[in-house]
Amino acid sequence: VTTKGQNSILAGEGNNIVSAAYSTVIGGTSNSIQYDQNYSGSSIGNTILSSNGSTIFGQQHSTIIGGHENTIQFGVNDIQGKNGILGGKENIIKWEDSSVVLGGTGNTINGIVNKPYENAGNSIVGGFNNYITSASTSVIVGGNNNTISSDDVIKNSVILGGDNIQANKDNTVFVPYLSIGNAESGTPAASLAIQADGKVITGHTVPVGTSINVVANTDPNVFGYSVVNYTATSPG
Repeated sequence: VTTKGQNSILAGEGNNIVSAAYSTVIGGTSNSIQYDQNYSGSSIGNTILSSNGSTIFGQQHSTIIGGHENTIQFGVNDIQGKNGILGGKENIIKWEDSSVVLGGTGNTINGIVNKPYENAGNSIVGGFNNYITSASTSVIVGGNNNTISSDDVIKNSVILGGDNIQANKDNTVFVPYLSIGNAESGTPAASLAIQADGKVITGHTVPVGTSINVVANTDPNVFGYSVVNYTATSPG
């Protein structure tokens, strides 16, 4: 079934386009492109290709390719659109602009209705039940139940793998563990340290031959001593 104007449905079964324009469904089963006057001014130029049970609802120039029961929905007219979902299952993009979900299951990119210009350019790549909301140009790669979210709009942050990681700072990469296979040699300008909240900060280098006291642990039963004297034999 197709209504309104200049739409195409090619092959497949149970596909429909309702009150949309310049839109296309190719192959697949039970896919739908629709317009909703309560949330969007138009549904124009959308495409669903070889998917099953997927829907583009009140969006512009958005695409779903493959996958199962994926959804792109709602957008402010002439501001939000150009979103994409490639493969995966039950992934959702709504109230976003120029955002993408690549594979995975149950992943969601959910913009904020009253911030149409600020929710854009986000991505989720694989993983399960990952969630991005109120963010811009931020990414989740793999993992499970990870979230990029804040009361304000988070910008340029990334979660790499892991489970149940909460990203709530701009310009920050969040990882559960970090393993470096190879590192170049050189003269260090500073060392790194880790705060109690997991944030990596600049530490201090100790010149060769310098002796300092290092607090090893507040419980002397752990190492036998609470204060250890250390003499640097190499820069670091």
